[in-house]
Amino acid sequence: MTRPQLAEYLVTNIDAIPNDSLKYVKSQKTGNEYQPFMRRLSFALTSLSKAQLIKHPKRGITELTELGKNINPNDSQYIHQLVMKGWHLSKQRPSKPRQINNATQINMNVC
Repeated sequence: MTRPQLAEYLVTNIDAIPNDSLKYVKSQKTGNEYQPFMRRLSFALTSLSKAQLIKHPKRGITELTELGKNINPNDSQYIHQLVMKGWHLSKQRPSKPRQINNATQINMNVC
């Protein structure tokens, strides 16, 4: 499922999410339009990915992992623990070398 499909599904099927959540708003600082809900959705998907509840087999595609398929969605305390553990572990891993100008690589954790 793509992010826009997931966003549309959530807005349509979850009563707690207002129907106008996918509207665009204009940034007061830059004047650019954006969808605040999509930013929140992206952060939520990152958290679920760190908790190993979802995976991205291809760019733009999101799928449940086996853990995600078998978890009780009402057990918010357990899901929260998985998310927090995932964020904690991601901070402990050294970052991947980043490519700058298609040539230079540096490790951002090295001082």
